[in-house]
Amino acid sequence: MRIQTPFLRLLTLLVLCVGLVLPIGSVSAAELPAGWKPQTVGEIQLGLPENWQQLPVGKAELQTISTQVAKNNPEFASLIQQLIDSGQYKLLKFFAIDLAKGQNVNVVITPVGVQLTPKQIVPVVEQQLKANIKNLTIVNTNAALTLNGLSAGRIEYTLGLNNEAKQTEQLTSVQYYVPIGTDIYVLTVTGSSAKGIVTLADQIAGTIQKPQSASSPTALVRASGNLREAPSTKGKIIEQVKAKETVTLLGRNKSSTWLRVTNARGVTGWVSMTLLNSNAASVKSLKVVP
Repeated sequence: MRIQTPFLRLLTLLVLCVGLVLPIGSVSAAELPAGWKPQTVGEIQLGLPENWQQLPVGKAELQTISTQVAKNNPEFASLIQQLIDSGQYKLLKFFAIDLAKGQNVNVVITPVGVQLTPKQIVPVVEQQLKANIKNLTIVNTNAALTLNGLSAGRIEYTLGLNNEAKQTEQLTSVQYYVPIGTDIYVLTVTGSSAKGIVTLADQIAGTIQKPQSASSPTALVRASGNLREAPSTKGKIIEQVKAKETVTLLGRNKSSTWLRVTNARGVTGWVSMTLLNSNAASVKSLKVVP
């Protein structure tokens, strides 16, 4: 299996280059650490310290970065230009930096067309990182994380890049992979202090959640069971719903015996009505979907 991952270059290389050219020497919003504020990116929410500054991620800004890094890191400048020319930079949805320490965080949302699990994603990403990026060392990986009910993977690595003084600077990055539906949300935290940035990265990742939409009805899972591709016991099993977790109701089949839902880990599929605590009136209000 091969995941088409333009976000690997976008995250691993582009964001590290940004760090060089900038000036450098289940949790809810109410439960964020003191002095942190929530940020919403696509279908997820995360928390950051208040002093972190969000930066634009448009074409013009990236073109400026490409010019700035061309002297010291021509390969990275060329890569940034490729991302601009191909339009892949549009996958970058959020970027913020702590100007005092040069630490940065970004979120990329990449569509893959199928629903994948962290156990499928992490080994492929690790292989591609090793194959495509020089001076990179994988520190550790984890394909079995749970972030506030969302399944996630994690890869920590170090990378040596030239700074403006043409000296090699060792940077540490921690990437988290959160599949939601057929998209993969990738959060990357980067800094030059290995121990400090890893601790901070894990703290930021611990705030990731998928807020429930106020307009979408929900139901409590009564008994654990299978989440399937089709509204039938013959439908392929793609994930599970777990007892006492909340699912978002998206629709029903014509007989209302199966409901289309999104579970707490962001996977969408069909579940038998018998597994949920949901009244007949709320089910009948759902639209019939194919």
